[in-house]
Amino acid sequence: MPAGFYGLVKLINGEELISKVISTEGETIVLEDPVILYRSIAPNGMTWIQCSHWLLFNKANVVEVNKSMLITLVGDLHDNVINNYENFLKEGGTEMDERHREAEAKMQSKASELIRGGEANTTIH
Repeated sequence: MPAGFYGLVKLINGEELISKVISTEGETIVLEDPVILYRSIAPNGMTWIQCSHWLLFNKANVVEVNKSMLITLVGDLHDNVINNYENFLKEGGTEMDERHREAEAKMQSKASELIRGGEANTTIH
């Protein structure tokens, strides 16, 4: 495969990544902005995909992966998959982070109320 494409990578540990593939030369592939995909299944059987940055604590957005760690590399992704990936990178997960901040603020407010002598039977979720 030529370099410079969007790819879906399946690793031998079962992880699935979507990434910009910069190079496939030699014994490694070079990935830019790799994102890990998770399948979630609700009790009613509905399935959806969630994602997060693959390497959360590195400064660089480019990483080399040894080809011996790959099961497959696919480069024929649907346009909507690429659009969602690009949107995730642009937003940086900030939409989800904002919801978590709001929920945390509500919980802290309820906890403060209880400590100050609010309702004794209040449950914090």
